[in-house]
Amino acid sequence: MAIVETSKFQKLKREEYAPKLREIQIGLKKDLSNLRSKLSLLEPEAKIFGALENLKLDAEERACNLELEVEDLKEELKAIKSLLDLDLKKKSYMD
Repeated sequence: MAIVETSKFQKLKREEYAPKLREIQIGLKKDLSNLRSKLSLLEPEAKIFGALENLKLDAEERACNLELEVEDLKEELKAIKSLLDLDLKKKSYMD
C-alpha cells in the first residue's frame, strides 16, 4: 500500500487558503521591497567601482606614456652627451 504525502495546502481547508495565500503574498512583497532598497543602495557603489576602474586604466595609460617619454629623454641625453664629448675632444685638439 502506497503512502501518499499531502502538501500543507491539501491539509488546509478551503476557507484557510485565501488568508494563507495573502500572508505569503505580503511576505513576498516585503522581500521584493527589501531587495529593491538593497539594490538602490548598491547601485551607487557599482558606479563608484566603475569610475575607479576608469581611473585605474587612465593611470596605467599615463604611466606607459611617461615610460615612453623617459626612454625618449634618455636617448636625447645620450645624443647630447656624445655631441658634447665630440665638442670637448675637438677643443682639446685645437689647444
